Amino acid sequence: MKVNLLIYSLFFIGFSCEVSKDSKAKEEQIVNEEHVVSQILKDVEVEEFSRLIKKEGQILDVRTANEYSNGHIASSTNYDIYDNNFENQVKKMSKDKPVYVYCAKGGRSAKAMKILGEQGFNKVYNLVGGYLAWTSKGMPVEK
Repeated sequence: MKVNLLIYSLFFIGFSCEVSKDSKAKEEQIVNEEHVVSQILKDVEVEEFSRLIKKEGQILDVRTANEYSNGHIASSTNYDIYDNNFENQVKKMSKDKPVYVYCAKGGRSAKAMKILGEQGFNKVYNLVGGYLAWTSKGMPVEK
């Protein structure tokens, strides 16, 4: 009886101590036609986004053309997520280079991150709070 109780206790402790996954990050192994690739889809704050975009990669603004023309992050490409051609436009981007995606507040870019992940992009980073968070921290923009 004590042995069964000990086994059940260890079993329960093992499951209750399992490390929970970060709800803001998704990292998994995906298999493409040639090999297994690690895929990262992650929400990041302004400071980390700022550090990341200094590395090699692609900055994607998914706001409307009007929003983009009123100000955007330097070196960004604008593909409006509301455009019916959005999925075809992002296919022009390299799947092997990281994509740093943002919108006005973070909602549209979260959807874009999901689409990019489904299309097989290896690393996609979404700016939490979007362009509004970026500008509220005094980060540089272009017009």
